[in-house]
Amino acid sequence: AVKVKSKYSVTELAGGSTVSSDEILLQKPEFTREHEGLTAAQRGSAMHLVMEHLDFAKALEHGGSYIRETVEKLRSTEALSEQEAKAIRIDQIQGFFAAPTGRRAAQARTLQKEREFILQKDVSGTQAIVQGIIDCFFEEEDGLVVLDYKTDKVTKEEQLVEKYHMQLDYYARALSQITGKHVKEKMIYSFELQKEIILY
Repeated sequence: AVKVKSKYSVTELAGGSTVSSDEILLQKPEFTREHEGLTAAQRGSAMHLVMEHLDFAKALEHGGSYIRETVEKLRSTEALSEQEAKAIRIDQIQGFFAAPTGRRAAQARTLQKEREFILQKDVSGTQAIVQGIIDCFFEEEDGLVVLDYKTDKVTKEEQLVEKYHMQLDYYARALSQITGKHVKEKMIYSFELQKEIILY
């Protein structure tokens, strides 16, 4: 037990710990981030912040002009720094809404972004809290779709599948328990590859 922490992130557990006995304890919509410079992680966080604040239906309809307007609003309110705002790839975000995934999300029955959840799990025989944030999920007539945006610099989709498939499994499992609804698809959207990747 001394080797088991009381709290884990989904990313940590997706990296290799054995878990079982899932139970949803709490879910919160809050999402916070710090701005510490333009590292790869901070550029990714900035892109996620823009995606969080976009109205997907408006982005689908109005494209780059609306996306730039949203970035400028976030910069003017200091949610994004000047450097972060300049680092936003408007073209990559436009690519998302040009892809089938973006259109489906924008036209979905319901859409939620940055949903935080907390699970209780058995980790090596000890109860621990597991926390994660689902980038986006939306509902269609036959079930829910979990969508995770990635800004990783990769050349092949297999790199993202290998790195993140377990993370998406946790998200789908948590979402199913939170909502009581069937999760029919798990998807990654790569801004770098400008491609949607369906996980099975």
